[in-house]
Amino acid sequence: MIVTDLDELSVPVDHKPDKDHREVARRLQSVLDEVGGLGLSANQIGVSGSRTCLVRAKQDILFVNPRIVNREEQTEPEEGCLSIPGKRVRTRRNVWVEVEADAWHVESVGEWNEIGGRLEFGPDFWKSHQESNPEAKKSNKDYLESIAVQHEIDHLNGKTIYDRQVDQSPFEKSKLQSLGRNDKVFVRNSDGEEFNVKWKYASKKTGDGGPWTLLEINDS
Repeated sequence: MIVTDLDELSVPVDHKPDKDHREVARRLQSVLDEVGGLGLSANQIGVSGSRTCLVRAKQDILFVNPRIVNREEQTEPEEGCLSIPGKRVRTRRNVWVEVEADAWHVESVGEWNEIGGRLEFGPDFWKSHQESNPEAKKSNKDYLESIAVQHEIDHLNGKTIYDRQVDQSPFEKSKLQSLGRNDKVFVRNSDGEEFNVKWKYASKKTGDGGPWTLLEINDS
């Protein structure tokens, strides 16, 4: 019922406007009712051609062809995934995101109501309260909803929690100290993009919880 082949999930979904997205939404709801969880994407249940996902935190929200257009603040939650059962991964996410979609429906009194514009996700009082109280944000549904939205949109873009994983095994300090300014390293930025860059640039962004993750030191 849930796709667990990560090679299959690593392929970005090609959106088809004529797909019956409402029927996909019903299937997503049915699966979540059965297995639980905060969200699910169409490709996680083997539906191709539909960039559709459902997030369930404060309410059921269906996104069709969603795009994150703004993001603020970073956090490092522990995430699980229905496609990767039994695993918890510390990831780097944004606390607040703004999402634009071609269309979405919010469940209200048993019906799907179409709304337009943009939606914002994330706790408004995070800076003033939750930043100094890490336990508070874990139970805040606005916070959980924001993480879930990013998680499901990632699935549609061919990414899993492993693509957002914070490096748990940093390179030995002596290895990093031996790098020259123009030596090349392979990194992942906060958007999940991976690329080669000179160490003189990467060193400023990979240390002390920086936004980049050092993946590999290229052999000279």
